[in-house]
Amino acid sequence: MRIVATNVKNHEKLKDHLKNYGIITEFKIYSNKIIIGFSKEEDGIRAVNGTDKMYIENKRVNIKILKNINNDVINETKEEFKSDKFHKEYDLIRIINIMDLKDKLSLSEIEFKEQIKQCFSEFFKIIDITFSDEVILKVVRENSMNKKIIFCGRIVKYKKIININLFLTFSSVLNNVEDKISFIKDKDIGVKSTILETEIIQNNIKFLYENNIDINNISHINRKGLLVRNEIVIDGIKARVSTNGSLSLLYFTTEEECERNKIIIEQRCRYVEYMPVSKKNEKEEINIATNKLLIKNIPFQATKEEIKKLFSKFKIKGIRVPKNNEGRIRGFAFLEMENVDEARYVYEWYGKFTHLYGRRLIIEYSNN
Repeated sequence: MRIVATNVKNHEKLKDHLKNYGIITEFKIYSNKIIIGFSKEEDGIRAVNGTDKMYIENKRVNIKILKNINNDVINETKEEFKSDKFHKEYDLIRIINIMDLKDKLSLSEIEFKEQIKQCFSEFFKIIDITFSDEVILKVVRENSMNKKIIFCGRIVKYKKIININLFLTFSSVLNNVEDKISFIKDKDIGVKSTILETEIIQNNIKFLYENNIDINNISHINRKGLLVRNEIVIDGIKARVSTNGSLSLLYFTTEEECERNKIIIEQRCRYVEYMPVSKKNEKEEINIATNKLLIKNIPFQATKEEIKKLFSKFKIKGIRVPKNNEGRIRGFAFLEMENVDEARYVYEWYGKFTHLYGRRLIIEYSNN
């Protein structure tokens, strides 16, 4: 089993992490990617599932299976990853109504992903396919979203995702701490920084909502406005800044003026985006009848006690953290809350923008 990793800053840290999944038979470093070989197929699959989108030294690593070892496939991989522009020119498409077919058709994740690829490749140039509680396609930028697609006899419901990146760097989190030295020396700094980051992000979500931006209902972007993940004010330009100073909204009179300032601000601030625009009265209602949650993508160095502390502001009925034969956690946990409302509060509070030791936690409802 061979896998390919891109966007890697520290090769040795990645290698040390991947050793946790099995015996590495190959670790070849190229200019823009790393090819890794595992002795067992299941080890490679676990490595991909456990490492893809993981943060190593503030860079999100991308890992996927390299299906063939011949030169043609390697050349295709080189072509795919040779340009930064290629990665920026993509759309995320949310497939709303097919995830249940995986169980109905008794398909493994790999088989299900292959069927999706075969069907949707007729309509989109697919870069990647990921699963959460829905299917997400990463495709080369697509202007037409009016295609009628049928998957396994079902008409597909889908829409383009416009993401807002609200994650914070550790230094941004630290800016909101009065006693920085005590905070850094605290033995629970990992959990406490996660809790503080999430609180700041929730305040930013409220700030955006008060300025008519609902992050759960984005329809398009406004090219006369900028969203900046920093406190920034420009003379003569209307601006609104969040109370914690980690988010700014800038309003311009023309698209040309906005574009000029965007180029200038990008030299000073890392995260600058055009201002998102929300649809009105189209918020989706999700009816959930379970008090159980599945927490995925938990870093292996985390402990059961840390996970319990992370969710301690909510009413927990029980927690289970599966471990492997060596006594290390397997990267996921089950939370049983006292009631359905508590489960919903956890899902809404932590569900999208929570990092623990650099890894984004994935929180889903669970019936098991």
